[in-house]
Amino acid sequence: VTEGSSSQIQLEALRGVDYLWSCIKDQQALSNFLPGTTSALTKCLTPSTKAPRSRRVLVKALEVLQMVLTSTLSDLRTRNIKDERVSGDTDERARILTKSWLNTTGSQIKLALANVTKLRTHGHQDVRKALHKMCIVILDECHSSLVDSTALLVETAMIVASSNLEEEDTPLQMSLKDLAN
Repeated sequence: VTEGSSSQIQLEALRGVDYLWSCIKDQQALSNFLPGTTSALTKCLTPSTKAPRSRRVLVKALEVLQMVLTSTLSDLRTRNIKDERVSGDTDERARILTKSWLNTTGSQIKLALANVTKLRTHGHQDVRKALHKMCIVILDECHSSLVDSTALLVETAMIVASSNLEEEDTPLQMSLKDLAN
């Protein structure tokens, strides 16, 4: 994803991550892969003049990041996370994710999103629309688990939506209003 020699290779790598992540149903396994996956996607999405990414790669990476975050950290998936580990359980595979893990992960995701949201000023509208969609979906599905990122996501969604004021139909603005309601 980050070191592919062409945008086509990067797109195929992103599709591979997408398919792999969709196949894994074990929440513990997903949580173990989350830091590395998020880091690689953030590196791919962080605007750089050294290694500029094609807009197709950026759009796909935003879609994959959205799916990774919502499939692992959605409020539906994290609602049963306990404050402490089950006492007496020494089997590492049976380990239960804790509130502490969720808080730490939320802080790390906020830092990653701070870099990704720099794309709100990207020159291509399809990249900005994909960023807007990612922000709205994360706000909708992860409003409790990623509460630290709420202000950043709302601000980004508003900036992207306001950049489309000249369009006759403004679905980006409507999705913000729907989320607010």
